Amino acid sequence: MALPFSLGQRPYQTIAFQFSHHVMDESGRVEHRTQFLEARPSVDPSVPFLRALKSALSNDRGTVFRWAAHENTVLNQLRRNLLDDPAAHADAAELITFVETITTRREASGDVIGARAMVDLCLLAERHFFHPDTQGSSSLKKVLPALMNSSKFMQSLYSQLVYGSQAMPSKNVKEPMAWWIQRDGRIQNP
Repeated sequence: MALPFSLGQRPYQTIAFQFSHHVMDESGRVEHRTQFLEARPSVDPSVPFLRALKSALSNDRGTVFRWAAHENTVLNQLRRNLLDDPAAHADAAELITFVETITTRREASGDVIGARAMVDLCLLAERHFFHPDTQGSSSLKKVLPALMNSSKFMQSLYSQLVYGSQAMPSKNVKEPMAWWIQRDGRIQNP
């Protein structure tokens, strides 16, 4: 935001206002479990965002995945904001501890890795997935279609009306849908 929400904040300060939380169980079943969106005018969404994310991720001890550095960077910025003014929120210490648990950060003493630090799937793809369709990019927009085009299993699964069904519940769609549609023998990016 160009104009800060309150005194003590800076123009263009990082805010977090949305997340979508999906869970994959041991069998591979995916469920859209929780989500958060705060879009009311003049409401600073960052602390409510952290509270909702903490609540969502506190229900299990599973691995938390991310793609590239964005989520880690935003969470660490929110942590710094709370450290700058911990008295502004009664649960600031609890929220700081939560963020420290799921993030990594560089400090003067070295790299700090949280006990449940998010696993960067982009880094995994950069190191272990090479496909001409990515055109050398590790962007999810390039990697996911390349992965889909090279995996018969994923083509079969995601070309069915599975998303939003009992097999893969979603909070975003009311009728089951196929994420991937085949045209000219290739899976198309939705």
